[in-house]
Amino acid sequence: MALCEFRKTGHGGQHRTTFRSGTSFVRFANGVRLTVRPSKLRSNQVLISVKVGGGRLDLPTDRLTAAWAAAAVPAGGLKAMSYTDMQRILAPKTYRVGFSVREDGFVFSGETTPADIDTQLQVFAAYLQAPGFRPEGFEQVRSNYAARLRQVDANPAAILQLKAPEILHNGDKRWVSPSAQDIQTASG
Repeated sequence: MALCEFRKTGHGGQHRTTFRSGTSFVRFANGVRLTVRPSKLRSNQVLISVKVGGGRLDLPTDRLTAAWAAAAVPAGGLKAMSYTDMQRILAPKTYRVGFSVREDGFVFSGETTPADIDTQLQVFAAYLQAPGFRPEGFEQVRSNYAARLRQVDANPAAILQLKAPEILHNGDKRWVSPSAQDIQTASG
C-alpha cells in the first residue's frame, strides 16, 4: 500500500564511507543528507531519524508556541487517514513514528525491521507531505501534558526538568514550558 507519492528520484552528489565504523555519508544534489551506520548491537532492527527545518531556532522568540504539543503530529494521523486507521491498516508491519522539536530541527524518529523499511520511509514521507493535524491527536496530547503539569509540583527533579530550558535560555519563549492556563486555552 502506498501512503504517498514520491517525486523524481534524487541523484547523489557526494558519497564517502568511513572504513573503521562502516558509516556511509551521502549528500544529494538537492542538499539532503543521508547517514547509514550499521550496528551489530541491534540485529534485525533499523533506527531512523529524519530532521527537517530549523526547529526551535525557527520559532518566534516573543511568544509561546505549540512546540510542547509535538506528539500531536503523529497522533493527528495523515490527511488521507486517521492515526487509528493507520494502525489498523499497517498492523502487519513493524514501524514506529515519533516527532520532536529540537533546537536545530523538527525530527521524525522511528524503528523498524529491514523487511519493513519501505513502510517506515513511506510513513515518514506521508507525514512530511500531508499530515492530518486532527483535533483528537491534539486533545490527547493536551490532556497528557496537563496531567504531567499537575504531577510536577510534587517532584523537585521534575520541576527542574520542566523549567531548566527556560532558565538556561534567559526566558526566551521558544524554551518556555506552558502553564496549565496556556494549555487550556491552546487550540490545535
